[in-house]
Amino acid sequence: MDTYLLEVLETIRDECGFPLRVTSGFRCEKHNQELKGSSPKSQHFLGKAVDIDTSRLSAEMKYKLAEAPLVFGIRGFGVYDRFFHLDVRDGEPSFWVGKGAS
Repeated sequence: MDTYLLEVLETIRDECGFPLRVTSGFRCEKHNQELKGSSPKSQHFLGKAVDIDTSRLSAEMKYKLAEAPLVFGIRGFGVYDRFFHLDVRDGEPSFWVGKGAS
């Protein structure tokens, strides 16, 4: 895993004041292909991305978690129904809402 990403996640966890449950980190190509809707150019291949479970977080906690990446250098941020995707990609920042997100 990318050490900068790990440092950012620790900072976000400390700032939010609650633990972050990572449901997906580094992925091999085979596993990524098995996941419906995954990008063939996923930052997970590079160890630069994580998915954080949000299914058990209150609206306030989700807001805090969504706000933190803007402050701490997350360059890829996706909002889905049950998780947030965070990554430290190179290049232009990218923010999106995935299918099924409300």
